[in-house]
Amino acid sequence: MMSLQDRLSEAKGKIEGLISTKELEASVSLKESDFKSKEPWGWHDLNEREQQMLRNKWKTETLNERKVDTEIYSAAIIEYESILDKMDKEGLSLENINENIQKFTVLRGEGENAELQEYELELDEGMVILDCMHRIQYEQDPELAIRWNCKAGKCGSCSAEINGRPRLMCMTRMSDVIAETPQGQPIEVRPMKAFPHVKDLVTDVSYNYEVAKRIKPIKGPDDPNWEFNQHEAHRVQQFRECIECFLCVNTCHVLRDHQLFDDFAGPRNLVRLAQYEMHPLDTEDRIPEIKKEFGVEYCNITRCCTEVCPAGIQITDDAIIPLKERVVDRYYDPLQRIWRTITRQKVRY
Repeated sequence: MMSLQDRLSEAKGKIEGLISTKELEASVSLKESDFKSKEPWGWHDLNEREQQMLRNKWKTETLNERKVDTEIYSAAIIEYESILDKMDKEGLSLENINENIQKFTVLRGEGENAELQEYELELDEGMVILDCMHRIQYEQDPELAIRWNCKAGKCGSCSAEINGRPRLMCMTRMSDVIAETPQGQPIEVRPMKAFPHVKDLVTDVSYNYEVAKRIKPIKGPDDPNWEFNQHEAHRVQQFRECIECFLCVNTCHVLRDHQLFDDFAGPRNLVRLAQYEMHPLDTEDRIPEIKKEFGVEYCNITRCCTEVCPAGIQITDDAIIPLKERVVDRYYDPLQRIWRTITRQKVRY
């Protein structure tokens, strides 16, 4: 059974389907202004009831001019007003309905032609940002481009910037966003800034996969039955929880502000390198590449990548800083150099 709010919205939709309320009011206002200019004293001589009768007459004239069936329109108005009366008796007001209406501004378009477009939609309890984007697609703008898959925070596809903060749309509750948005302001949804814009909320994140191809894989024993202690496995386990949403890459100032894509691997791929380097059975030497090709030294450990990680991975403390320490040991520690000279250890630089 439909609620009174839903019935009211449906009745209003019937009226708007016949003629726009704004169009009708504008026409009546124009006729009223014309009457006042021709007969200024005549309008003031009319009482309130007579003035309203004139307005109703002008409404009927407008409906006939627009070829709207007056009987159907009158029936729709009566239905709308009867629902309002019922709501008034039950203590429901239009203000309570409007509390569920939320405005959004969403970036629409491609490249330099993209611009923010405003939408307004009714919210249901428990919605997340992705639900709202889907409702906009279904009810208002079917051409809105969004990348998504699981809607459970596991695929990392629906990354976006919500009110300027990189987040997963499927894991961002409307109740939280509304609480942080100034009253009367729309919620702003944009694509990730660091990557090339494709269309609407979709960006090209292929850079991350191209860098991943250049990373040397794990090199371990030929025997497939690898055995090592659980505490050794636990050290790298959190790195395997990465869902490749690339929010960390998007918020990294080295890439977002300075565009050093050719010189820096980005937080996600530094996590991949740490996962391989810290594997207890790995024997591959990647330190020169970590320093030169993947540019670990560009990171100045602001921890912004850690703050936005939806998987809770300690990217800075547990991945990037240990990689920096290994580079320092190889290239800058004088005691290490002396020890390697004494023991005649040969390493790559």
